[in-house]
Amino acid sequence: MLHWRILPILSLHHACYLRERRQQVFPLYHSRWRSKFNPVPSIDLIIYEAADQTAGLTLAARLSEDASASVLVLEAGEGNLNDPALLRPASYGSHYGNKRYDWDHSTVKQKHANGRIVPWHRGKGLGGSSAINFMGWNKPPADEIDDWGHLGNEGWNWENYQRFIARTEGFVEPPTSVKEKFNMNFDDESVGRQGPLKLGFPGLMNESEMLLQKTFLDAGIPLAPRPVRIFSR
Repeated sequence: MLHWRILPILSLHHACYLRERRQQVFPLYHSRWRSKFNPVPSIDLIIYEAADQTAGLTLAARLSEDASASVLVLEAGEGNLNDPALLRPASYGSHYGNKRYDWDHSTVKQKHANGRIVPWHRGKGLGGSSAINFMGWNKPPADEIDDWGHLGNEGWNWENYQRFIARTEGFVEPPTSVKEKFNMNFDDESVGRQGPLKLGFPGLMNESEMLLQKTFLDAGIPLAPRPVRIFSR
């Protein structure tokens, strides 16, 4: 017997602030669920991904940490598990316009852009737009997060956001030799290091990185004091 409790998720921020429990995540791909789950399991919570984002999977992962709970994720599109087209960072931009991976939205004509219609790419499939972000990880500006609180949403501020998002982050520093070669210093970085999502710099870096850095410096653009959280506090 199914116990239906449907929760639409609109953003990763919603997922990070909701209470945490956890056990088993059931990805659901359109009408295929009957063949995947036979007999149909008892489900405590159904998460409906409403905005092509990562938030639903984040929440499902937290909730399913409770071994007594079962969680079902409703996500449009394919599972795309172990798909090299998504796991290969060098495939930058190849997903755009591809209906298998991209909803391929467009804006209306933009008044201040000479009437241009601008593509608005959103990920289609398990994980939403995180599937087509070239395996990049970044954070919004701290001021934007604080603005949620200024609009009357108590508790929505950068300090709380950082505290919760750090539970997801598992930042791995480069080897000492690489840090010395490329002038890297992470002592002042407030980034999570014990979370399940492993973050790090590319495994291969070459001298061209330093030449590019020197070009910026020569142009008067200083080094970012905290490159991992450049727009944050």
